[in-house]
Amino acid sequence: MVGLLAGTATTFSVTIPLLTAAVSRVTGLSASTGLSILFLVTIGVVFMAAVLWGMRAISHLASICVIVFGILAASFWIAGPKIYMLETAVTGIGTVVQNFVRMSTWMDPLRLSSTGGNGFPQDWTVYYWAYWIAWFVATPFFIAQISEGRTIRETVLGGLSCGLAGTYTSFVTFQGFGLYQQVTGKADIAGALSEGASIPDAILMIFDQLPYTNLALVLLILAMIAFYSSTFDAITLVIAGYSEKDPARQAEPRKGLRIFWAGVFLLLPIALLFAESTLSMLQTIAIIAAFPLGIIIILIVRSFLKDLRDSEKSCR
Repeated sequence: MVGLLAGTATTFSVTIPLLTAAVSRVTGLSASTGLSILFLVTIGVVFMAAVLWGMRAISHLASICVIVFGILAASFWIAGPKIYMLETAVTGIGTVVQNFVRMSTWMDPLRLSSTGGNGFPQDWTVYYWAYWIAWFVATPFFIAQISEGRTIRETVLGGLSCGLAGTYTSFVTFQGFGLYQQVTGKADIAGALSEGASIPDAILMIFDQLPYTNLALVLLILAMIAFYSSTFDAITLVIAGYSEKDPARQAEPRKGLRIFWAGVFLLLPIALLFAESTLSMLQTIAIIAAFPLGIIIILIVRSFLKDLRDSEKSCR
């Protein structure tokens, strides 16, 4: 539970500034801590309502999220350099396949700027591993809950194919469009970041290159609210189930537990906002939380294999 709380707190704290900046751009309101807290509470109200209604409400919210995200991605393809985005995507996939082992094990030990080092693996690669380790204690169990009736093969292949499809669509669309703006000189995003611009400001620079910036930002706001609401609905159900004394006897966790954990999920990121946590601090929180969870991963995998062996014996 502690590891999962750390993962969700860092997720909200990293992404809320972008949501706040987008709302500020569209409405003209000041991008302040108060506005960030307001939208945290808005997301909280949405996912509290959905989590009380149960799995069907979460399913509808997730469907809305996919639809809005699809429209947002389509808006970038309509206005973007389609051939460049496709060719960049194919080139990127080829680069990853050719260099996967080297890239996966490169730790930049000297971190010397003269050799191109900058500590990127320590700041981002390790953080990304830790981030997903912190999430693993809930995500697979939720997928298992909604996959009842399917085989293990179908669940694994479905999760991998749909997850990769969504991830690649996101990267191909948004990084391709943004990279084109940078290399053609239409927007010096890298230069703005080097001069101290925030990541949300850099992302908004990419949106500024669209002919319908405000419309795209509204879609972004709706997609973020729907995405985080549906995601945390699922996580709340799982962690509330962990909290039951006898989860085997509960088809779904009690509503009181769901409300309690929904509130906790909101309080931690609000506290981090008031503490004005830096990105480096948030990365450290995720990494610290992930280390002990690595041990739990081993135990879960071992238990899963043991359960399969026991099931096989019983079938015989």
